[in-house]
Amino acid sequence: MIIVKNITALIKKKIFSIYVVFGFVLFMILFSFNYFYNENVLNLRLGNQYKVYADQYDNYKREIHKDLLKYIFRTKFTTLHRVKDVNVPSYLISFKEKKSQLSFTLVLNDFVDRKKLEDTINEEYIGRLKKNIRVLEENFHIYDYKSVINSKNEARNNEIEKEYNKLINSDFAKKYPVAKCYQTKENCLKKIRNYYIFVLENLTISNADNVRNFLSMKKNEKYSISEIYNDFNSNLEIYNGKKLFNLLEGYGEYEEDFFENKLTEFEQSQFYKIYSINEICNDKARICFRKVSDKLNKIKYIHEKEVKLPWKVQYLLPLEEKQEFKLIIQSTKILIFTLLITYILFILTNKFLTRKLK
Repeated sequence: MIIVKNITALIKKKIFSIYVVFGFVLFMILFSFNYFYNENVLNLRLGNQYKVYADQYDNYKREIHKDLLKYIFRTKFTTLHRVKDVNVPSYLISFKEKKSQLSFTLVLNDFVDRKKLEDTINEEYIGRLKKNIRVLEENFHIYDYKSVINSKNEARNNEIEKEYNKLINSDFAKKYPVAKCYQTKENCLKKIRNYYIFVLENLTISNADNVRNFLSMKKNEKYSISEIYNDFNSNLEIYNGKKLFNLLEGYGEYEEDFFENKLTEFEQSQFYKIYSINEICNDKARICFRKVSDKLNKIKYIHEKEVKLPWKVQYLLPLEEKQEFKLIIQSTKILIFTLLITYILFILTNKFLTRKLK
């Protein structure tokens, strides 16, 4: 019995030694592989990395930076690129400006000088902005709401002057003259219009003499009330027509017709045909024109701000990305993993090795 117990203990001791040796070898293999992976794979620097950053207005750079870089690395530099770690902090909002900073990491297959890359990005970006600003300024008069309002007022004043001259030089006004007016053409035209309307509304046979006196007729001018009535009615268009009414009131059909023409003029311009201006509007012409104007003026404003905010590029050295190998943490992880594998192997092979060693 003593001999059998000694043999069993010896077998168990040999089996235990086998698993200890296996566990130790497995631990060393896994630890070496993990150390190599952390030092040479995780910290492997793929390509040349650059930090690219800039202030921006209204998130503008973030929206266009991919297309800008795509164009630059297709036409200026023949190397593959990718963008990672795009970051935009919270907006810095004030009553005047909405400003933030965009930053990202640019990875290039081939090395490019930092300064050359920065200059190329800014030349392309700022150059395009300046070109757009120049185009917007050249076409400012056809889309800017305030400019068009000024032109509307100028055109209205010209129309008023034409209507005024047309009225006072007409045979009707010569036949029924009014007192001289020394105010603006618009005020004079309103007074003349109101004067003739008043006469027309108060023409009655019973006060024929009063009407003639009111009209300052000469004694030899004995026009009958019916004749005067016919004259005022037949010439109603030149002193109280719909066009003159809208013109003097400054709104209604005159204004809407004016903006209809301006909107049509804008949509038929070369500027509208070349550049994409996506603005769907089902309101009146004046409101639609105002929306287009606000949109283009906002673009112009952002472009003018962005010209003063160039891109900056910083080359990232490989050491900046190297991660420290934490010996205790990594060793503990490997040891736990090794014990787990050894235990599973023990469960699966214990009986087999016991029989073999007997």
